[in-house]
Amino acid sequence: MIESEAVAESGNVVRSPLVGGALEAVSRSLSRRIHNVVDQEKLTADQWYVLDIIVRNDGIAMTEIARSLGSPAPTTTKHVDRLITTALAFRLPDHADRRKVLVHASNRRGSAHSRLLPLLHRSEDSFMNQLAIPHRQVLRTVLETWFE
Repeated sequence: MIESEAVAESGNVVRSPLVGGALEAVSRSLSRRIHNVVDQEKLTADQWYVLDIIVRNDGIAMTEIARSLGSPAPTTTKHVDRLITTALAFRLPDHADRRKVLVHASNRRGSAHSRLLPLLHRSEDSFMNQLAIPHRQVLRTVLETWFE
């Protein structure tokens, strides 16, 4: 019997030893929780991540949004376009370099972001509470230093 047949018979899943698969599974699980919260504003988790970056860095360049999220520029543009369509953000040319476009948070975003942020903190706290306290601290440290 090959290993995959044994796994199917026993009902236990043998997880990949690769870090990427584990990170992807954790990311999807957390993104589902986030989506459940931000859906009340008709946002996806990815759109929320973009909005949060814009709110924290008003007047940010598209390339900086993409870089901070680790997403391709076309994907970031799609999410920003959606935020603009729903009046949560707007674009303006950079005064110093007219070729550069900066993304700003609209006044409407303030109320949406302010309403959702405490709910998201609770959801993330619930998610993180699944880990032992020392593991939470290590995870936060790793994530905070990842992009430095």
